[in-house]
Amino acid sequence: IQSLSLDVNLVSEGGAVTLEDEGFELLRAADAAGAWIIEDDYVGEFHYGPHNPPPLKSMDATGRVIYVGTFSKSMFPALRLGYVVAPPKLVATFHRIAGATMQGAPSSMQAIMAKFITEGHFPTHIRRMREVYAERRNTLLAEAARELDGLLDVQRVETGFHTMGDLPPGLRDTDLAEAATRAGIATAPLSRFTITPVARQAITLGFGAVPPQQIVAGVRALSLVLRDLVGR
Repeated sequence: IQSLSLDVNLVSEGGAVTLEDEGFELLRAADAAGAWIIEDDYVGEFHYGPHNPPPLKSMDATGRVIYVGTFSKSMFPALRLGYVVAPPKLVATFHRIAGATMQGAPSSMQAIMAKFITEGHFPTHIRRMREVYAERRNTLLAEAARELDGLLDVQRVETGFHTMGDLPPGLRDTDLAEAATRAGIATAPLSRFTITPVARQAITLGFGAVPPQQIVAGVRALSLVLRDLVGR
């Protein structure tokens, strides 16, 4: 294996995040194999648990991790700015690749974002937005526990903007997603994101762009859809 792409923010089947011990083990394996780890931390600023796991890059003593981030999630998508924290010996290579393959981002936008960071506004913005997203996440989890108990097993997440809900036996995720769409609820079946079929039947539940009041209404509407499908 020459490289490994690691998305530390994806909702896993158990809802777990990469632990520090596992991170060190992964780094040792990459160093022994002479492999690169590409750490895609696209919503790394938004953790809601009591313990925010450090980026793998912060534990990388041998220069095996290429850390990739973006401001599209933390600021706004139209900004179209991202960044790479590369080992020193790869910086020149990344410059050549970027020059040959990218049209580049406007210099003015880069300068404005750099000034926003150096003047200390970015951490303040992140703290405020973390509170906003945490409230939305908490609203979703609380309403799911109240309205979807026994209908949908909603996973508790500690990072990101969405979670997963596991369906009761005998119900397909595509059927629920289609019924939810007809009821005006935007969601997606887990099977849409898999290359090969999986036994797990689940749907995605996003909360990042939805105010708490709409989350409450949406969960209640989803409850009615589920009750209709399972005959309750």
